[in-house]
Amino acid sequence: MRKGLLIGFFAGALAAAVMFKLLVRTDAAADAGGEAKAAGVEPRPGGAADAGPGAAELKARLESAERTVQALRDRLAELEGRTAAVGGPSRVPRAVRWRELADLIAAAKAEADRTGQPIRNDTWLAPLLELIGEHMRDTGLPLGEAAMSPDWYPMFALAVLGSSPFPPTPEQRAAWEKVLTGSRARWEEYMARRDTLSPLERAQALQEMEFATRSGMALHATADQAGWMVGLNMPPPATPVGTVNCGAGPREACRRNLEKHWQQALKLDPDQVTSLGPVMDDYVRDMESLQRDLDRRRAAGESTNDQGAKIGLMLEYQKRVGGTARLSEGQLKLLREWNATYDMQIKD
Repeated sequence: MRKGLLIGFFAGALAAAVMFKLLVRTDAAADAGGEAKAAGVEPRPGGAADAGPGAAELKARLESAERTVQALRDRLAELEGRTAAVGGPSRVPRAVRWRELADLIAAAKAEADRTGQPIRNDTWLAPLLELIGEHMRDTGLPLGEAAMSPDWYPMFALAVLGSSPFPPTPEQRAAWEKVLTGSRARWEEYMARRDTLSPLERAQALQEMEFATRSGMALHATADQAGWMVGLNMPPPATPVGTVNCGAGPREACRRNLEKHWQQALKLDPDQVTSLGPVMDDYVRDMESLQRDLDRRRAAGESTNDQGAKIGLMLEYQKRVGGTARLSEGQLKLLREWNATYDMQIKD
């Protein structure tokens, strides 16, 4: 999915790069010819001044690149026009396109159910990428954050359910809209303080918001609706935070892996690694205790936010590391930019 998005977003840059390279090659050829003449030497056919494609071929390539760029500009103007026509970014102008996309996905799901084959994406992937791209532009955020907006996946889920064999009832729609109203308020609060937050703090805020939205909407879904959505194999977007697996095995092995990863992430010297030894020991114990608690709560039928809990633990240890080891300015910058949790399964 992410690879497909990047292809679309870099298309304009690629076309511009093609034009730039062609112009550089043309200028280089011209410079070589000028230098040769300045030295009193006429460039010969097949010589350095004549290297590369001929003038006619260069002209054809430039015209092709210009057509590509113009097509991209036209597409961008079309997308911007749809937004400008309604006075700025809004969920309303996209409602029809959400429904069209949902119909395509529902049809692909019905065909997959009929044939027993995987769902084909050739009819709906392009419009989905368009909507994602517009949403990124409207929010001004990178993909990982923009996808966590309550006006992305929840709206996608509601649209798709509307085209499914199990459409929402008016009562469900009212309940879900109430959940989304609260989510949008939390999103506005997040955006207002986003620039003051570290990457881990952003991840925590986004994870808590996504979990609250998903849990709130799940309360009002039927088993048929939930099963149908699961069958699409299009889960909610992942929180923009890394997860490093420190292994599953003896405590000592997991602890050694944690030390290796922290040393690499923060570029720690041997003395700093030694000073942080007790902190790493505590992290291993606290992670093991956290996982036991999450397992116990799940066994009791509780809904658990595992990733949110692990991000919270990592935030605590981010502060402990900064208050324990003497870090250089560069290491302090790496510490603030730390954006990963460290998972492990102790099996002594």
